[in-house]
Amino acid sequence: MAEDLNEWLTKGRKALDLARKGVNQWLDAPEGRVPKGLFVVGCQRSGTTMLIDTLMKAPQLWSHPEKSNIAYDNYRLRTPSVVDLVIRSTPADTVVFKPLCDSHLADKILDAHTDSRAIWMVRNWPDVASSAVKKWGSHQAEVIRTITDGRADEVGWRGERIPAQLIAQLREVVTPEMSDIAGAALFWYVRNSFYFMLGLDQDPRVKLVRYEDLVTRPGEVFPALFAHIGASYDPAWIEDIQDRSTPTARPDGVSDDIAALCDALQARLKMTN
Repeated sequence: MAEDLNEWLTKGRKALDLARKGVNQWLDAPEGRVPKGLFVVGCQRSGTTMLIDTLMKAPQLWSHPEKSNIAYDNYRLRTPSVVDLVIRSTPADTVVFKPLCDSHLADKILDAHTDSRAIWMVRNWPDVASSAVKKWGSHQAEVIRTITDGRADEVGWRGERIPAQLIAQLREVVTPEMSDIAGAALFWYVRNSFYFMLGLDQDPRVKLVRYEDLVTRPGEVFPALFAHIGASYDPAWIEDIQDRSTPTARPDGVSDDIAALCDALQARLKMTN
């Protein structure tokens, strides 16, 4: 009972703080302001919630979470005209969105919204795959099988914009006995491959952020991140960040071929930015 009360009180304090922040933004919003969008993208289970929670401590930022019907329709961004209206109607310098289901459209999203910025969040594949299986079970493995069967259109956003070359690459390593964890690893591989396929590694509007760097070197990483956004930074905002990262070995059930694909992409991502 005490734990439930503490959780309720914590949620209540957060709600009050958020309401107070919104009121202050309305009161302090200058005339003629030109707010911009910040889009946090990447693969699910990569630590984006922790990132946005920290960003939201800046008084100039406001976030529209994935469950918001204002900016999203079933977790996907609404049309550019609607998102632009949401940005203009929010009394903040920067309006944060987390359209993870639209990460493969990051280039189009940036082009559709003037002066927008993006953060591509990445986390080591063994951790992401393990977390995904814990949350969704066999779902991502089934998605990969459906894509390699030539039925990418049946899995919605998960199968969009995947080039034939990548599908052929997946077919070389997918077997009938593929485990759930191996399927989740390949899902990580597909989603993070878009970072390079879309040319985001060459786009100054996009900053790659590694979860492991955020939790091990927050004092170095977050100031540069806030500078990319164009927001103020206070070291007090990272005081509660705890390093929960540990070196993760390859999970059982992931073949050498699949691990090699993921390891190669992970190494390439580590050399970026």
